[in-house]
Amino acid sequence: MKKNVLTLLFCIGAMLAFKSESGAQTLIHYWNFNVDSADALTPTSSLVAGAGLSYSGAYYDTVQSGTTLNGVGADGTTLGAGAAALRLRNPASGPFTITIPTTGYKNIVLAYAVERTKKGSQQNIVTYTVDGTTWINTAISASATYYVDSTDTVSNAFQLETFNFSSDTLTNNNPHFKVQINFAIGDTGTSGNDRYDNITVYADSVTDTSHSTTAIASVSQVTTVYTLFPNPVVNNIDITGTAEGTKWVNITDAAGQTVYKGIQSGKQFSINTASFATGNYYINIREKNTGQVTPLKFVKQ
Repeated sequence: MKKNVLTLLFCIGAMLAFKSESGAQTLIHYWNFNVDSADALTPTSSLVAGAGLSYSGAYYDTVQSGTTLNGVGADGTTLGAGAAALRLRNPASGPFTITIPTTGYKNIVLAYAVERTKKGSQQNIVTYTVDGTTWINTAISASATYYVDSTDTVSNAFQLETFNFSSDTLTNNNPHFKVQINFAIGDTGTSGNDRYDNITVYADSVTDTSHSTTAIASVSQVTTVYTLFPNPVVNNIDITGTAEGTKWVNITDAAGQTVYKGIQSGKQFSINTASFATGNYYINIREKNTGQVTPLKFVKQ
């Protein structure tokens, strides 16, 4: 049986350069959590009224173990990051909601640092609303679900998550825009927590015509080669790539139902498919170091 070699070309930028006339996007909302717990949900800075955070789980507080990750502004200045982080305690029975009105702004980019304790929620699921009622992931479907590194296995485990909403113009100039994070895998316990730091929202003024909503600059070309074997598969599939490091793997069936999700490391790993029903399956491999998402496909016999 032949190996099925899928060669995928991706444009991965060293950074996304959303340029305006001043040279960078504007920071319109920011939280660094270097405050008492009672004030943690109030923005550190905000250019649009109405921004805020809410959490429907057990309770929240701040913890003196923040990070400088995502704590540097687009102009290179520090944003007061590093002292503390927001701690969302289990059980995570309800969502973490980030209310970020964008009135007067477009090309919205949200980013934050996140980690968890050993008993914290292992998976975050991100959606957003443009009308305050219906939650979708249209603009961010490739990165909407991710796994969170644990402080018990990685020292200073904070990882950067970035979401670019510029492909959905309904997020522009919108007073009702909100982002919601729901929790899965380890979210029901009475101990453990997920931690967030340096939540930033960058955007362009709606009057800025210096670039389109999809402008990307400083992009380099990287070739990623993955080998699936065997394909079709019966009991186990071996996946070999060119990138070392941690990666999050998600497999869905033809109906879009998740049948496997897990964390892998190294260039080669295997997944047991014995329990999968016959049919087509789709893999998303997301690299921790770069955020690159690689789609693959295989057939189960």
